[in-house]
Amino acid sequence: MTVRAEAFLADVCVPATVALRLRESGHDIRVLVGPERRLSDDDILALALDEDRIVLTADKDFGELTVRFGKPSIGIVLLLIGSLPASERGDRVAAALSSVAGSLRGRLVTVLPDRVKVRPLQAHE
Repeated sequence: MTVRAEAFLADVCVPATVALRLRESGHDIRVLVGPERRLSDDDILALALDEDRIVLTADKDFGELTVRFGKPSIGIVLLLIGSLPASERGDRVAAALSSVAGSLRGRLVTVLPDRVKVRPLQAHE
């Protein structure tokens, strides 16, 4: 069975090298540019939902908005990899996403330097 590459909306805090590496892996990455760089977290969630994209971010607020406050979302990938050398971050994220392929939608996926945590966005579905 082939798992399709996901479509992501990369928040402004996602390094360009990570977005590029994910594109190389076959993912559809939309990066916020121009005035979009100033969108609020709520507006980013709405845009991602409208475009059927998973939010890719290093901002923990997205997890709180979706899990704690129940804001609708296709999915969130939270990158907590700042302790890794910049040169390793793209490969780490690509490997992490590959390891949970097919399990991103409806989930909060937290990518850490040494592991990946997956939890549902909605505790009560």
